[in-house]
Amino acid sequence: LLLASCNMNFTSSATAGCDSLYSHLTSLRFSNKDSLCAVLDKVDGCPDLIENYRAYVAMMDMDYACARSLYDSVISSACNELDRLEAFIGMMRLCHRVSANREFYDYRAGAERCMKRIEKELYCHNASLAEHFRMLQLDYNVISANYFAAMGLYEDYSMVAKAVLRDAPLVGDTAMGLNAGLVTGSFRE
Repeated sequence: LLLASCNMNFTSSATAGCDSLYSHLTSLRFSNKDSLCAVLDKVDGCPDLIENYRAYVAMMDMDYACARSLYDSVISSACNELDRLEAFIGMMRLCHRVSANREFYDYRAGAERCMKRIEKELYCHNASLAEHFRMLQLDYNVISANYFAAMGLYEDYSMVAKAVLRDAPLVGDTAMGLNAGLVTGSFRE
């Protein structure tokens, strides 16, 4: 019900369209920013998903104020927990980039609350939503591992790196898998 809080049926064409769009945008995210921007400029619907990706592009352009504004907008107004989780994770990435350490932990706690709510509801509904959630969980763990390693928090890094090693093979996205491999390349249990 958390994901349907905007009165969307899990099998509706709007939900299917957003799932398809999410898959397409994710495939462009790590490889081709210009193509990602072109798709974002042509899309109608799925406003929170689009805002998350516009924020991602702004962050890649180092326009951190714009990225923060877009992510915070999604966090405060998103119709579903997956979009809100994606915005929290984006803010974690942004806070790590700008060394906003206290805020990193605030947004990380927000992401954890979202994941707990999603875990209660998600897996009984839709395979593509479950895959989206697995991708977001992996992204959350990769960003956390990067942050903990950069801060010298090796005990926390070790815990999160184990989760990345466990979850990376479950996600079918090559770019995300390579990103996870970079984080855990030197990690040994």
